[in-house]
Amino acid sequence: MPHPADPYEGDDLDDLPPPQPAHYAEQALLGALLLEPHRLGTIGRLAPDDFGNHAHSTLFLAMRTAPTPSPKQHAKDTAWLSAVLAKAQPEAPGLTAPYLHTLIQSCPRPQHAAAYASMIRADHARRMLREHADRLCQIATDTTLPDSRSGVAPVAVRTHMRSDTGVS
Repeated sequence: MPHPADPYEGDDLDDLPPPQPAHYAEQALLGALLLEPHRLGTIGRLAPDDFGNHAHSTLFLAMRTAPTPSPKQHAKDTAWLSAVLAKAQPEAPGLTAPYLHTLIQSCPRPQHAAAYASMIRADHARRMLREHADRLCQIATDTTLPDSRSGVAPVAVRTHMRSDTGVS
């Protein structure tokens, strides 16, 4: 009797590409902030939308909204970590306490939090540039538009305006 076909054969889950380098910067930053929440004030202007990973974005937003404990208080108990996780889990149910430990272990130097944040901002700028360029290419090559050149100019202007204001 022949064996039934493997339902997972050919799913290529082993062929998934590795995470982008910015993913590791996100992990390092979040680990630094989990270890030393007072560093939130040292990372400059960083928004949750700057993160490429939804769970990381949600966790960062929770860190920003939870009252930051003093370093002495944070060293004594895990109340802030629990509060951050509880705030983030409704939006990112995959976040768990073990993953917070993974993030902490991903941070080689908490004092480099500002550098990690800078890497995340740079990656966000690259992603936005790529997204806007793709939109412009799509409009420029869309044969269903009456005149594709007339469609590109307004989008280019809107894209330029968004980049000037920081809105994406």
